[in-house]
Amino acid sequence: MHKPSPLISRYLCLLVLMTAPALANEDIVSREYKIKAAYLYNLIKFVNWPESEALSQSTTNICVFGDNPFDGHLNKLSSRKAKGRDIQITYLQPQQDNAACHILFIPRSASAEIAKHDKTKPQLLTVGEDKQFLEEGGLISLVVANNNVQLQINLTKAKELGFEISGNLLEIAKVVK
Repeated sequence: MHKPSPLISRYLCLLVLMTAPALANEDIVSREYKIKAAYLYNLIKFVNWPESEALSQSTTNICVFGDNPFDGHLNKLSSRKAKGRDIQITYLQPQQDNAACHILFIPRSASAEIAKHDKTKPQLLTVGEDKQFLEEGGLISLVVANNNVQLQINLTKAKELGFEISGNLLEIAKVVK
C-alpha cells in the first residue's frame, strides 16, 4: 500500500482545518433555521387569526418571501397538520402577491423589500428576523441573541389587527410594544 507523502498529508490537514470553521458555521445556521421552522409551526398552534374567510380554508399557508434560508427544514412542515389544517409552504418572489398567505416570513436578505407588502392584512401574520422588523410594522421577529433564537412580539399591532396570542406564547416571548 502506498503512503501519502508528508507534504500531501500536511496539505490535507491544512484543508480540513481551514474548512472546519465553515462547517461549524453551517451547522449553526442550519440549527437556527430548524428552530425558526419550529417556531413558525407553533405560531399556527398558539395564535388565533382574526375572523376572516381566509382561515375557513383547510390549509394554513406559510410563505417565505425572497430567498429560502431554511434549507429543507420548513418543507418538513408540509407533512404535518396544525389546528386540523394541512400546512402548505410557498416561496414568493418580490413581484408575487401574498394574498393567499397566513404567515409571511421575511428573511434578513429581503428585509428591504418589506415595504412593498401590505403588512396590515388581517389574515397576514408577518414574521421577520431583524430587531427593526417590529418597528417597521411587522408582528413577530425571530432574533438571534446569545446564540439563541428569541421570539419578539409587537403585541399592540397584533391586537390592532385582531390577532389573539396565547398566554403560553407570550410567556416565552419578549413583548416589544
